[in-house]
Amino acid sequence: MENDGEKTKMRKAVFLDRDGTINVDRGYLYRIEDFTYIDGAAEALRMLAGLGYLLVVVTNQSGIARGYYTEEDFHRLNRWMLRDLADKGIPVAKTYFCPHHPMGKVEGYRMECGCRKPGTGMFWQAQREWGIDMERSFAVGDRLRDLSVCRECGVQGILLGGEGLSRREEKLRTEKAFQEEWMSPERKVFQEEGMSLEEEKLQEGERNREREMFREAEGFVRPLWTAGNLLGAAWKIRDSVRVSHPVQG
Repeated sequence: MENDGEKTKMRKAVFLDRDGTINVDRGYLYRIEDFTYIDGAAEALRMLAGLGYLLVVVTNQSGIARGYYTEEDFHRLNRWMLRDLADKGIPVAKTYFCPHHPMGKVEGYRMECGCRKPGTGMFWQAQREWGIDMERSFAVGDRLRDLSVCRECGVQGILLGGEGLSRREEKLRTEKAFQEEWMSPERKVFQEEGMSLEEEKLQEGERNREREMFREAEGFVRPLWTAGNLLGAAWKIRDSVRVSHPVQG
C-alpha cells in the first residue's frame, strides 16, 4: 500500500494532446514548415510548467501506419518542437506517440493496440516512467478520446472548444465532438481512398467503441471541464491550484 510519504514524492502532470491542442491541426502533420502553434499555447505551457506540472505529450500518429509519412518524419518534427519549446523556456518531459492503426497499410504498424487513444496505454506508460500522481494530474485535448484515461482514474479532464457550458450544453458538445471526430481530415482522406469490406467492418467496430465512450463522458471519475483553448485550460488549472492551496494572509 502506498503511504503518504511515497505519495508526496510522486509528480503531478498535464497530459497534452498535440494536434488541435498545442498546434493547428492540419491533418497528418509531419513537416516543420507546416507547424503553427495555436494562439496562447506557448504561454499556457509555460504557465503549467511554472505551476510545477510535468508536461507530457500523448499523440496518435496513424499517418505512419497509413503510409503518409514515416516514423523518422515524426521524430524529426518532434525533436524540432521540443527544442523550440525548450528555447521558449518550456520543458516537455516526453512525447508518447502511437504509430498504429487497425486499417493501416504499412506492415508492422497495422494492428489493434492498447496505446492508440482512446486506449490508455500511453498514459499509464508515462505514469510508470515518471512516477505520476494521477489524482493530482490533468488531461487536456480537443477530442474526448484524448481524455479516455479520465474514466480509469482521478485525472481531471478538460475538453477544449467550449467554455461555461451548462449540463445540457456539455452533452450536446460531447455529441458534437463525436461527429467532428468522424469528419476529421484523416477520416475523410481514408474514406476517399476507398475501403474493403474488412476495413469497413473494422472502422465500424472502432466507431462503436468510441461512440460508447463519447456518450458516457459523465462516466468519468471526475466531472468533465471545458475550456476554449489550451490557455483557457491553463487558467482553470491555475485557479484550481489556488483554491486547493490558498495563500495564507
